[in-house]
Amino acid sequence: MNPANNGMFCPACAVNIDNLRHVYHHFRYRRFPCGEPGCRRVFYTKSERTAHATRTHHQESFRIIRVPYLDKHVRKMIKVARRLFRRRAAAAAAAAAP
Repeated sequence: MNPANNGMFCPACAVNIDNLRHVYHHFRYRRFPCGEPGCRRVFYTKSERTAHATRTHHQESFRIIRVPYLDKHVRKMIKVARRLFRRRAAAAAAAAAP
């Protein structure tokens, strides 16, 4: 992972992560419904929904499901993840310095 692309360290499972899908997955927070009548699929990211719509010839929806409680906790977790990543990077740099 490249520290320049705003990396994060997941406080829930202690791994380096590059994207927010990982955090949403911990909460099982799927915010992007398919939008096709009769299809009940809901996705973690907009790109997953777009891929599904393209693959199945469904009409893509622009609707997003928001759960304020989960939004709040996901934002907190992301903030902590970025802080942990910066601390680990700083500690590694300090250990490598003579």
